[in-house]
Amino acid sequence: MDQIFAIIYGISAIALVVSGLPQIIQVLKTKDVEGISLETYDMWLVFQILSMPYVLQSGNWLWAGANVLWAVYYATMIVLIEHYRYPRYVQVMVDRFARIARLFPAPQHSKD
Repeated sequence: MDQIFAIIYGISAIALVVSGLPQIIQVLKTKDVEGISLETYDMWLVFQILSMPYVLQSGNWLWAGANVLWAVYYATMIVLIEHYRYPRYVQVMVDRFARIARLFPAPQHSKD
């Protein structure tokens, strides 16, 4: 009976991680991460990593494998969010700086 539960858990653990692949594919296709919370994925990764020592010491390779798969998924999403969000933020910062700089005229140097 334990074997059946292990098989069911293994299938469901893999299926749950695989169910996140459409999100990754969508981000790769659209290069748009608007509306995806970086902070959420950061927290999920941190807590997944914090649970890893307990999971690993349990000796349950199936549980450990699922834990590692989730950590890889969260890390992948963080990398994608950072990659596609960062260039836009740099452009916004440059635009804001340029607007502010226009408020202050450049000093005129006299040629004596």
